[in-house]
Amino acid sequence: MLLGIGDDLFDIRWRHKVLIPAIAAMPMLIVYFVDFGVTQMVVPIPLRPYLGELFDLGALGADGM
Repeated sequence: MLLGIGDDLFDIRWRHKVLIPAIAAMPMLIVYFVDFGVTQMVVPIPLRPYLGELFDLGALGADGM
């Protein structure tokens, strides 16, 4: 919702629209790692033949911080 409002007010470019949710998800990923020790994400069904059912974010997630 905030991204939609920000886009309406500031006319955000597409390259920034992709990065903003990825950066916004980092605090939640850190909480999951600290509380549960989990940095895996479920892969969408069309990508499962390439990446498997779970993809471990490892250094991209909270492990590297």
